[in-house]
Parts: sequence; C-alpha cells; structure tokens
Amino acid sequence: MALAVVGAGAFTGLSAKRVHLVVDGREREVVTLSRTVGSLLSSEGVQVTADDLVEPPHTEPLRDGSRVAVYHARPYLVLFRKSALVVSLPGPDPGAVLAARLGRKLRVRPSRSGGWRDGLSWALPAAGEALRVLPPSPSAPEVLEATEAVEVTLEHDGRVEVVETLATTVAGLLAEAGLTLGPVDRAEPSPESPVEAGMRVRVVRVRVEEREEPYPIPPPKTRVEDGNLDWGIVRRDSGAPGTGVRVWRLVFEDGTLVSRTLLADRVVTPPRPEVTRVGRKMPKCACGRGFQVGRATWYGVRGMTAAHRTLPFGTVVRVTNLNTGASVTVVINDRGPFGSAIIDLSRDAFARLAPLSQGVIPVRVEW
Repeated sequence: MALAVVGAGAFTGLSAKRVHLVVDGREREVVTLSRTVGSLLSSEGVQVTADDLVEPPHTEPLRDGSRVAVYHARPYLVLFRKSALVVSLPGPDPGAVLAARLGRKLRVRPSRSGGWRDGLSWALPAAGEALRVLPPSPSAPEVLEATEAVEVTLEHDGRVEVVETLATTVAGLLAEAGLTLGPVDRAEPSPESPVEAGMRVRVVRVRVEEREEPYPIPPPKTRVEDGNLDWGIVRRDSGAPGTGVRVWRLVFEDGTLVSRTLLADRVVTPPRPEVTRVGRKMPKCACGRGFQVGRATWYGVRGMTAAHRTLPFGTVVRVTNLNTGASVTVVINDRGPFGSAIIDLSRDAFARLAPLSQGVIPVRVEW
C-alpha cells in the first residue's frame, strides 16, 4: 500500500502536455509526460540519426502546445560544378541543409537535365563533418543541382562593395541587395544581363529637373534723323534693359550634371530701345539786314551754330563760301573768334562748306 502511495505521488508530480508532433510532414497531437524533445521521440518510437533534422533540438524542454518536427534524411544525387556526390539530406528544404553543411552560399533546385551524365566525376568539394557522403550511386531517387554564389562588385549610392550572389541576372542581384531602380535610374550592365563572377555592376541614380534661369536683355540701339532737332544736335535716350527667362531640362547622374537642354526662352519684360536722335532741322535766315566779308574758321562743337564777336545770341546768319558758292545757315550762340577771322563756325557747319582740313575759307556773312 505504501508503495502504491509513493508511486502515485511520483506520478502526480508530472503534468501531462499536449504537443504537436510532425514526422516527415505528417502531423498529430500527442499527450505526453515527457520532459524533453528527445524523451518524447523515444516514447513515441520515432527513430532519428545524425543525418536527420529535429526541430527544436533533442535537449529542448517541452511545454504545453510545443511543436516538434522530425525530417528523416534520404539520399540525393547532387550535381555541383562538374562533380557529383550522393549525400543524405533531410527535408523540408534539403538545399538549405546542403548549403549549411558545406558552409557555402548555394542555390539548390531539382535538376532540369536529369541525373548522371557524361562529363561528371565523383568528387566531394570540401565537405564539412556535418555532411555524410554515401557511396557513389548514379541511381539516387532524387537529383539536385547546386550552384555556388559568385562574387561581384556592386557600386551604388556612393558605395562600392563586393557581394556574393546567387542571382542569375543583374535584376535579380539588385533585388537580392534590396536595391530598386527609380523611373529614370539605370543599371550598367542592363537588368537583363547575366551575372558573371568578377563583374562590376553600377546603379546610376538619375535625376531630371526643370530649372528657370532669368537673364538680362540689352536694349536695342536705333539711330533716328529728327527734323525737329537743329542740324547736328544729338540727343540720346539711354533706354532700359529687359528681362527674359530660359527654361532648362537638367539631367544629373549620381549628383553630377551631365546634360542641359533648352526647353523654352521667353521675354518677361521687353527692353526699351536706346534711341539716338540726330538733328536735321536747318535754321532759316531772314537776311537783308547786314553783311560782312572776311575769313571763317571752325572749332569743335556740334550742330549748326557759330561764334561771332558782336551779333546777338540767337541771330540766324547765312554763310557763303566765296570760292564755291556753297552756303549754310547757322545760329550765333557763342563769342569769337579772337583772331583775324570774322566768324568761327561749328564743325558741322564748316564741313558743309569745305573740308575740315582746309581750316580757313573766304566767306560772306549775311543777317
């Protein structure tokens, strides 16, 4: 009776747990008193070897609601580079197990070309202790092709890095690296290009923007003969510059300007022309009030004017070259000359009577 009590006490010290046991993809619920994953498998008669995959590990404590998965290994014929080997691999992802146990980054998928073929040799490419290789057997039930990652240089966003990739195209490499191309970005070589060991891939970030640039418009220059302005008098309206705007399409690659295209050129404020007015109005002489005969010289003023010693300012006189008969009408607005000449003509007036180089000419002055 005492033994029964002790036994009952020991039993009641353990609590039953409901766990989910999955063996090679088949799941069932188990009520167990086992403390660990390993004891659960023993109590349920699930045999495992070193090649099999158990998740979580044997030593993991069990709790109510735990999930334990067992994947038994089976033989695979693995084609790798130009070699072949038969290995024992567990599911559900034998390729991931193969990569982990070889210590390499691999892409593993079912063979598309069948199993053993000419040109292959039985070899083991640096297998780790965790990979058990079986005797050569071309008749393994399943065939896997393993492709090893290659190193490429990836240049993007101001960084250059060497990466290992399993991608077969540049597009796959960029996706693997988490890089996306914007609407106008580009990859060099193109995304469709195959990935090769040692290649360099560059992501070019392209930015396109439109920019307005104001610029000054110089005033146009015009020359006008003005019949209301005395002969030879020059008046200038300096005008004013205008403003224009050019619209450029700018293309930047990785922050560097690579092209400028003019899209539009418009005038915002028209310029005011710079107008030079040249007088062409000839003064009229009433004449008949008096005259004088003598010599005429010239001095460096413009317009149809002259200097006289005594005639009132504003007097209009006619000066005739006695050698040629040419005449010109001028207005007295200055005093002189202070030599032997009777009148000092402006540059413009003298030029109508004789070449300036002649300097002095005989004249008749009438007023």
